[in-house]
Amino acid sequence: MKKLILSLIVIATSLTAMAQQFVIIDGQVDKGYGVVVQEQQAFLADDIESIRYEKDPEFILMADAIAGDQKIQLFSQALQLTGLADSLSAYYDYDYDGRDFINLDGRYYVSNHFQYVEMLRRRYLRFTAFVETDEVLAAHGITTLDDLKAYAKTVYDEVYPEDAGITDPTDRRHSLNRFVAYHLLPFADYGRMLTAFPNFFNQELADVADWYPTLMPHASLKVSQPRAANDPASSLGYFLNRRGLQEGPDKYGVQVPGIKIDLMGSYDTRNGVIFYIDDILTYDKKTQTEALQERWRVDFVTLSTDFLNAQTRHKMASSYDPPESPSSAAIGFVSEYTQGISWNDDANLFIAPIRSYYWCYGGDEVYMTSENNRYDVSIDLPSLPEGDWELRLGTCRMPSAPVVRFSLDDEVICDNVSLATSSSGSAEEGWLPGPAEYRYANVNLDISSFWTENNSSPMSSAKNLSRRIIGRFHSDGKTDHQLRITSISAEGYAVLNLDYLEFCPVSIADHPTIPED
Repeated sequence: MKKLILSLIVIATSLTAMAQQFVIIDGQVDKGYGVVVQEQQAFLADDIESIRYEKDPEFILMADAIAGDQKIQLFSQALQLTGLADSLSAYYDYDYDGRDFINLDGRYYVSNHFQYVEMLRRRYLRFTAFVETDEVLAAHGITTLDDLKAYAKTVYDEVYPEDAGITDPTDRRHSLNRFVAYHLLPFADYGRMLTAFPNFFNQELADVADWYPTLMPHASLKVSQPRAANDPASSLGYFLNRRGLQEGPDKYGVQVPGIKIDLMGSYDTRNGVIFYIDDILTYDKKTQTEALQERWRVDFVTLSTDFLNAQTRHKMASSYDPPESPSSAAIGFVSEYTQGISWNDDANLFIAPIRSYYWCYGGDEVYMTSENNRYDVSIDLPSLPEGDWELRLGTCRMPSAPVVRFSLDDEVICDNVSLATSSSGSAEEGWLPGPAEYRYANVNLDISSFWTENNSSPMSSAKNLSRRIIGRFHSDGKTDHQLRITSISAEGYAVLNLDYLEFCPVSIADHPTIPED
């Protein structure tokens, strides 16, 4: 009997005319070619001598791993009390069968070439936990669960005074529930790469950073990997909710030290990764009004937890493999099984791996194709702190690209925008140059091969990787927002490139003396 059987159900039933008794086993069955499905198998009861329940010692889910870690018992108690331990017991979507979505030819025509595509075959559910050890909490006078509950209440009653009276810790608005949930991300990267590859960026201009959803409603988390000012090749490590540039403040004079992640103390579970952190992590007033009140540049591969759990973030092809070769296959997704993003049935969404000399931000490419050149995609926006924000779309402008309409929360805010290459090479109305700190992706990570500001066609050229201003909106910090992109011309437009979204505080976009990069 395989160890991976998840449940054993004994059923006395008449399956044949002889009314024989069977034992029905419900579990995972490997169909080959990387496809595992949930199936039932029947065995004659007379043929079974005994039933033994056996636990696979390697099949440890995150909640059990945290419970067994003696360094983080306070967090484990809070995890159990809030009921969030149940959320960390998910592992595999048994309803998803990737075979139904595989294109037999394996290739799709994209712009002027074929792209080899493999549809996602398994849909995993994974998590990341950033956890203070009991020793770190004790340094703040927190040694019991009651202490932790009191601390969480002081933080979150200030941010959410309207919820101060909630006493049920399983309520998502309860202060302890918010405290625990903000430590949890709904994805995991077993390669310990919590940001894009740093060598794709000029780190003298900006720290490499990404922003992710947490299990706390309406609360995002920033992860950054700054470099030492006197040694650009030396990483200072990974930090949570840090703001600045290298070892000092950013150009606006703001510096928030953040919380350092202990990479050496991290470890894997079956459905995620656990990291120790060196200070208490909260979504407090300072985090919202200082650390996160900066420009966010959010790569499309981080906008869905399904993209992240499929390990698309750092998938690389060989240096010069053509896109039609299996070794550089893109990964295809299915709308109904892609959290946070949906699109029309007659369009396809793919994520191509990093190949040498890609223009796309971070090296990877998210794009859509459609036989009738129609696109209708809806995207759940990241949770932003309270404030006024300018929304922009970063795109790799191609000769063949659609004319689109942008709607925010079902209201059209920007219409009749061509995403095709700029013929002039200069910024057009409504467009901004590409990111100043971004450089050509190279799978060998050889910084000498990157484009620089002195090249004839830097990445910041408006002709290549540009930012389209979509509009401005107010975030109350407590409401979800959705962006919809709809093509309004079906003639001659083949590819919709979805590179990154940018969220810029209006105070920075309109800064009177400091120009934005």
